[in-house]
Amino acid sequence: NGQLVIPTTAGHQTFRNVVIDEKAIANGHGEEETTHYTYHGFLPGFQRHVLEVTFYETSEWWLISPEGRRLTLYGRPEYAPDQQSVATICKGLEYSGGQPNSIQLFQLQQGVLRPLWEVRPTSWEPQELFWTDANTLCLKRREFPQGQEGPVSYWKLTVAAPPVSTRP
Repeated sequence: NGQLVIPTTAGHQTFRNVVIDEKAIANGHGEEETTHYTYHGFLPGFQRHVLEVTFYETSEWWLISPEGRRLTLYGRPEYAPDQQSVATICKGLEYSGGQPNSIQLFQLQQGVLRPLWEVRPTSWEPQELFWTDANTLCLKRREFPQGQEGPVSYWKLTVAAPPVSTRP
């Protein structure tokens, strides 16, 4: 019935779809209130539930921890083969409808996904991103000189391995 319930140690988190139809508009609601939740599963390696949240003109992804903490990603998560990192891209220059133009990188540290790196370019847009191994990403990017679509280039991004703890 348009409701999603996520169990957490802090209690159940309930998410309800908001559908704005003609009747709702007649009652003063706007289409921008539209919200739809899609459950994509549980990631055992990250211990996170994955939700895609779609709004009227934008979307984001949520990773919800067993304790109920929510990490917001601007695009679909891409998981490193070793299940220790997550990267995401969001195109935001060509269609500037409220989405950030960004690349995000998170790394699992002591059970918590922590931001490692984020960039919000103003002259190019990320197009595709994928992992080739636990520490290497390939990025397809498109230039936007003077706001016009330009050439495509490919980058290889190397993520430094996390520091090794010497504590017992």
